[in-house]
Amino acid sequence: LAWVALAAVATFVAFAWPWVCGVATTIPDASPSRGADARLIIWANAWVAHALATAPSRLFDANIFHPIPNMLAGSDHFLSSVLLTGPIYALTGNPVLATNVAAMSTYVLAAVMAYALVRTLGLPWYAAGVAGAAFALGPFEVPADVHVLQYPIWMLALVLLVAIRATRTARYRWVFPVVTCAVFASYYLAAMTAALLACEVGLVAATRGRSAATRLAVWAAPGFALLTVCSFPYLERVSIAGHPIAAQPVANERFGFFVAAADWFWGSLLNPWRVRRALGWALLLFGGAGLALPLVRRRPPTVRWIRWVLLVVVGSALAAPYSQTVGGVDLPMPSTLFADTPLRAQTRWILVAHLGVAGLVAESTAAVGSW
Repeated sequence: LAWVALAAVATFVAFAWPWVCGVATTIPDASPSRGADARLIIWANAWVAHALATAPSRLFDANIFHPIPNMLAGSDHFLSSVLLTGPIYALTGNPVLATNVAAMSTYVLAAVMAYALVRTLGLPWYAAGVAGAAFALGPFEVPADVHVLQYPIWMLALVLLVAIRATRTARYRWVFPVVTCAVFASYYLAAMTAALLACEVGLVAATRGRSAATRLAVWAAPGFALLTVCSFPYLERVSIAGHPIAAQPVANERFGFFVAAADWFWGSLLNPWRVRRALGWALLLFGGAGLALPLVRRRPPTVRWIRWVLLVVVGSALAAPYSQTVGGVDLPMPSTLFADTPLRAQTRWILVAHLGVAGLVAESTAAVGSW
């Protein structure tokens, strides 16, 4: 893993050299229209690091729109990010540097965790290496953006890795701290972690029995319970009297925007001439080859293969547009569950599917190597 981490760092520095050179002063903006969000993420990380070091009980009473309380609840808190941003911000006082380093680390950690996951599941090192590269450069990761702190995908791979090792060894003590760290990274990641664990618990129940599945669920549950307790400030309604934005109807516009975003994303992913993300066409072809392996080998699918396919199906279903028209009738999709919630950007669920795609890529790479 040390060599893998070193290779990942070297590769990242080589491909992101302009970002590395300006790590203390500049941030990458994948889209000019999202620049304000990027600056909001920097501010939130700086405030959390400052508040935890000075007045933890006042964490949500952020220094914006004073004296309105609980203003941090207007955005994500990124509490897990403070493990990296906190020490850097305390030493340098530079929130741009702290946030950039945390964002950069997600790429390296994604490659390392995906490599460790695939190796733990028994595939050779070269297959794990390809999966690590594919996973680190997946959807919403390229072009670079500090928004990756809203969905640090390496934590998904780590949660799955710890869950698998726990059920194999019947030692579950690492499940709680790892799941807790993941769910406190952001609410998007908390929801994705819940979906990931639901898939794994179901798979464990089918292959190892209800007892192992129950123990995994019981050890993971306290992390979500703790997040629920810490989320009470988000349940309090915050209003700004007289502010013109408060009276604008945005529901229809918001719905239309995210449907358009989903259509654009799926079109870009599946059109080889417009591919910009997830290593594009080559990754889908390799993943498709991995999907067909049980048929090619004429063998029953392995539990490992079922796990990848399950993640692809669940993630893709939740990332699809809110509705599909069939025979002139609009049929709601699973993503409709989040349409009127802060998790309404349903395209981000593709990250769950992408972990499955990376696994299928590893399967096909291993098959090519063995042949």
